[in-house]
Amino acid sequence: ILRNAKMYTEAVQLYSDALEQLPDNIDLLSARGLTAEKLDNVRQTILDLTRIVEVDPYNIQALNALGYTLIDQTERIQEGFDYIRKAYERNPNDAAIIDSMGWAHYRLGNHQEALKYLREAFNKLNDAEIAAHLGEVLWVTGDQDAAQKIWKDALRQTPEHKTLLDVVDQLCSGAR
Repeated sequence: ILRNAKMYTEAVQLYSDALEQLPDNIDLLSARGLTAEKLDNVRQTILDLTRIVEVDPYNIQALNALGYTLIDQTERIQEGFDYIRKAYERNPNDAAIIDSMGWAHYRLGNHQEALKYLREAFNKLNDAEIAAHLGEVLWVTGDQDAAQKIWKDALRQTPEHKTLLDVVDQLCSGAR
């Protein structure tokens, strides 16, 4: 209820209180970590996701979320890539994990590999976040027309998507 009401600070505190009684509860760790992310508390997000992976090394969602957070929010890109690769090895058909693989390759400077994964993810799931990632890689590799088309289509479907808006504004405020 607190998360839905965007009372993130209060939600994190409630999860923390519950975790005092159940310190390795994966659901509580996941909820606190993802809610802490809403508060830009990347440190707490990483700590909670890392603990989930310690408790359950085969937790695909935690592996992917931890890897993505590391590659997107820190300079620990290779470490993040390693977590994402483990998730991908266990579930190579999940669009979110494929997107993370593409984004990891992009952050590592492997633009052609990034495009391969991001196109695959986008074909599986027409999602604003994936569109933002694919568009950014297309843009930096010189295909601005394709990037703008993907962004425009995605903005028609989800005009308020923060990540998408941020990428478009950052790279070309005239693309909208």
